[in-house]
This record gives sequence, structure tokens and C-alpha cells, in this order.
Amino acid sequence: MTELWIGYLIVLLIMFIGVIGNFIPGVPGTSLLLVAGLGHQLYFGQHGGIDWFWIGALAVLTAAAFGLDYLATLIGAKKLGATWKGMLGALLGLFVGLFIPPQPIGLIIGPFIGAMGFEWAFGREAQDSA
Repeated sequence: MTELWIGYLIVLLIMFIGVIGNFIPGVPGTSLLLVAGLGHQLYFGQHGGIDWFWIGALAVLTAAAFGLDYLATLIGAKKLGATWKGMLGALLGLFVGLFIPPQPIGLIIGPFIGAMGFEWAFGREAQDSA
């Protein structure tokens, strides 16, 4: 019985951090919710775990959330006057920003630096690329 409560508490803690992570940049919110659901299924199995269908649904929703996040980055770059090269730079800057500590700062400035760098590298003036 104690093992069940420990399992529930661990899953709830991971889910709580995941929900908070949806509001704080740099904390992997959506992926933590998927990990919590998967951990719940693997730990509890047929004795109270959620069904594999719901794990698949969580995986699809996680992929959709990441896709929409990347799409929002591209649309934001386009709205600010970037060319397709700048949008590509923003996307690459977002990926690079994932690995630049401290995490929230890398995720915030990565797309801006990537878009500006690609615009500047492919022929736009420095003033126009900013």
C-alpha cells in the first residue's frame, strides 16, 4: 500500500512541475506531463495505470505543442519582417537556445540571434536585419 502512495506522489509531483513548466520558460512542461503519464502506466500497469491509448494521445498532443511552438517562432520572425532565411535562422536559433544556459535566456534570445544572424549573413544590412 505504501508503494502505491509513493508512486502516486512521484507522478503528481512530476505533473505539478509539468503544469508549472507550461507557464515558466525553460522548464519542460509538456514533455514532463508525457513522462508523468508514461511513468504512471509503467509503474502501475494493469493495476490502475492509464491505458496505452491515452499515452499515445499524450504523445500526439506533446508533438503538436512542440510543432505549434516552432510555428509560432517562424510566424513571429515573419511578422517582424524576416525573409525565409531569417525564419530558418530563428528556427535554428531556437534549437541552439535549448542548450545555452541559463535555460530561459537561451530559449528567449536564441531565435532573435539566429534570425538576425542569418539575415545579416545572407546579404541584408545590419540595420535591416535587426
